[in-house]
Amino acid sequence: MNNWDIHEVHFPPSEGLTDNQTAVRVLDHDLSEDARIGEVEERKEMLEEPVNADNVVEHFLRRQQLSERVKADPGYKFLMMVAAFSSRRIGKIINLPRRRGGLYPDPEHISETACEKEAKDDEQWIQQPEVSGLVQLSASVYGHIKEAEMIANNGFVCASLKTLIEDPNYAQLFARLVACRMSISSCLSASRPMLDATFRRLHQEQHMVLKALHCRPSPRSREHDWTRPVDAQWFK
Repeated sequence: MNNWDIHEVHFPPSEGLTDNQTAVRVLDHDLSEDARIGEVEERKEMLEEPVNADNVVEHFLRRQQLSERVKADPGYKFLMMVAAFSSRRIGKIINLPRRRGGLYPDPEHISETACEKEAKDDEQWIQQPEVSGLVQLSASVYGHIKEAEMIANNGFVCASLKTLIEDPNYAQLFARLVACRMSISSCLSASRPMLDATFRRLHQEQHMVLKALHCRPSPRSREHDWTRPVDAQWFK
């Protein structure tokens, strides 16, 4: 009884996607809910600090560091690729808080609007990813991501949505596939005639992307999840 074997169990890092897959967590992944609230409050207080000639450089660098942390997240990088491949501004594929006068500028960096008195009155700018740590997906990009996931897993790959979004072997091609589906939907919903050539070209590009995904190395080679039976599917 005195000779115990001690085993270490290493859990995978927290997933960026939320449970309902309608948002991507870009900050505070491994923190509890109470700790996340504290981090949001700290970032909020930092942005509320008055900017003057003495601290303008320090304030700018701290805001830039927040933007870099957001952009370092693989989920946010995936959304940037979708925006690039679909020729849409990233502010069009994620939900940004509304205020009088329209949407906030794109969160490529923390906007100056976040520090203005007007935005501080209603506090809606707290929902910016750099402050809240969460990116809310628009209905359009969420629907096309789920559609692309279904297509990709219909005989082309065998991977979870987390793998398709965060694994470098899949992320770029899957972002291209999502962009193709968004462009095809735009083509089908457009009232302009003579779109046959564009429609055919999009399907050709989609076919090439799916063929490339099919040739990617299988993620099944990863170490087995000890919490699941050996013969069980590991992906959700």
